[in-house]
Amino acid sequence: MKSIATLCLTLLAFAIGSHAQDYNQSASFYLNLLSSDPYLNGTGLVPCHTGAAIENLCSAAILNQTQALYGPFQFNTSTEAATANTPNSTAGQMGVLTYLLRGSNFNESEALRMDFGYTSNMANPFFMPGNEELMVAFDSNDQLNLPVYTDTGYAPLYRWYLCNNSYYYKYRSIAWVIGSGAPDDASCCPVGIYRTWV
Repeated sequence: MKSIATLCLTLLAFAIGSHAQDYNQSASFYLNLLSSDPYLNGTGLVPCHTGAAIENLCSAAILNQTQALYGPFQFNTSTEAATANTPNSTAGQMGVLTYLLRGSNFNESEALRMDFGYTSNMANPFFMPGNEELMVAFDSNDQLNLPVYTDTGYAPLYRWYLCNNSYYYKYRSIAWVIGSGAPDDASCCPVGIYRTWV
């Protein structure tokens, strides 16, 4: 029994390692807000703790923190993804947004995912260890988008909002609105997200 478990763990480690090797990682960058609110416009987004090795994207201005304290992000693309999902000149190359969580005795690269609820049109983007990954893109203006497939190829969607986090930690964090309607959460304001290179 132990040898079967060992074999399974070995195969799993190989699969994860092979998967990780497919990625080409970009140079480091920070994420910033585009907003009609002058207090928020141009300010940073930082990972904020919401659970064990789980990070949301929160407003650095409201947390009164600097981006350098938290470290930058990376964008990971692969030839496999590029072949399966032809890059669109408008949406940009598709890939995975990651953040390196640093602990006292570990460094863990976490991919962005999306948590969809069943009773709201709001989705929660967050970073967490594991194999789930949300495919995103940066357009020619370095704005973060979610590409959606259409008859003419992938088109970018920009449905980012900054909302009051209703969980235990009271943050202003990024959310995604499903569909073209207004967010169910009245605390949300529309924002854009763009990257600036370190």
